[in-house]
Amino acid sequence: MDLSDRNIRVAVLEVSGFGGFCYYAHGLCEGLAGQGLTVFQLTSIGNELIDTPRTYELLDIIDRKAGYREQWQTIFNALRKHGVDILHIQSIITARKDILPLALMRLKPFKVVYTAHNVLPHDEKERNAFGMMTVFRLIYRFSDAIITHTRGDREELIRDFSLSPEKISAIPHGNFDFLTAGSGISGDEVRERFSIGEEDLLILVFGAIRRYKGIHLLIEAFAGLSEQNRSARILIVGNRTDPGYADELEQMIAEQGLGERVGFHGEYIRTEDLVGYFEAADCVALPYEHIYDSGVLRLSLSTAKPVLATHVGVFAEIIRDGEHGFLVDPSVAGLASGLSRVLETSRHDLATMGSTARKAFEEEHNWQRIAAETAAIYRTLLPASASSVANGTDR
Repeated sequence: MDLSDRNIRVAVLEVSGFGGFCYYAHGLCEGLAGQGLTVFQLTSIGNELIDTPRTYELLDIIDRKAGYREQWQTIFNALRKHGVDILHIQSIITARKDILPLALMRLKPFKVVYTAHNVLPHDEKERNAFGMMTVFRLIYRFSDAIITHTRGDREELIRDFSLSPEKISAIPHGNFDFLTAGSGISGDEVRERFSIGEEDLLILVFGAIRRYKGIHLLIEAFAGLSEQNRSARILIVGNRTDPGYADELEQMIAEQGLGERVGFHGEYIRTEDLVGYFEAADCVALPYEHIYDSGVLRLSLSTAKPVLATHVGVFAEIIRDGEHGFLVDPSVAGLASGLSRVLETSRHDLATMGSTARKAFEEEHNWQRIAAETAAIYRTLLPASASSVANGTDR
């Protein structure tokens, strides 16, 4: 029997159990199962999508409170028990320590595919830490195939890590439509909770609060336009991942006298409440100074919200300026210009722009298409594969 027709057994490893990687892993597993593959997701106990309907097997068996060796032993035991052909890694435990277990996987009877959601860590301090480039160089070397979400990320891997182009495929990130049926707080309730009027134009900043996301630039730009439209509001929502930076932002809001117009809610938002925050917004701001790919962008487009985004990374590849939102330079001046464009656009026109963006995103980033391209990569790695898909081409 040809391996291209075989029921390939795939283990998808996603250890965090929450947030963007967790959502991506679910969408991919659903797509792969729809392609006829047998799929297991190995994840942490308490995965936040545990109650989400699925057509694959979710093994929430990794105890993140256990010791490092115990966590990897759990993973290896599951791989041995289920006899997989492919291990597809979405996230790992800790990059610097994971070199040894990843090297040991080279001795196993399965192939390793690694999705480089981020080529290197976003945060500058972590990215520039001693040995970090060497660590990721080894991670990429130990992988049999690598998937990126953008052409730019693929080119960076080839250029900066001297990797063979044939080893790397660019496959888009899928949509988050499965998150759009939220059962928690509604958009109206979000507006009421933060004293945002029905007629106020609301710009949402969503996701883990980290310096590279450039929220300070947005606040400074907004302060300079504070008199342009008194009904415009910004709401910053997300986990205080960088507590020092979060404190700086709150101080900045106070010093600029923006307390009544810029809301700050430094908490992680439950899955069931995600949609309510996006429903409440007229536009989502992504003022990042640097980015590879972005789950918040996927949530924005999946919920039909236009974006104000900087011209970096995936934003520059996906967003069509004036159709899906507004693309600007990653600077205070650029964001001020973009905010002016948002404020000059009616809420009705912003909604139309969001609907246009969602339609384009649904067509270009559906999980069945992504899963089919991913499964084709798996087949090129297995013996006697008759796949006609050329590994390493841009997809």
